[in-house]
Amino acid sequence: TGLGNCHRIDLAFLFGEWSAWRGAPMLRGADLRDYWRMGRRLRAHWAAFARTGNPNLDGGPQWRPVGGQEAAVTS
Repeated sequence: TGLGNCHRIDLAFLFGEWSAWRGAPMLRGADLRDYWRMGRRLRAHWAAFARTGNPNLDGGPQWRPVGGQEAAVTS
């Protein structure tokens, strides 16, 4: 995309206020239907995690806890 790392791109989907983000280069050309769909999905994952400690939803990607050697970050 030529944008490099898009840190904070999740905020546009989390807070869901298109008018505040429509001019953001990282969302240029985005289909508004995709924007709303992805935002609802992201908020559902966050809500599931807040309620249960598990972000997984039926029919979606399954995240598993990371620990031990998996959690090690190397450079």
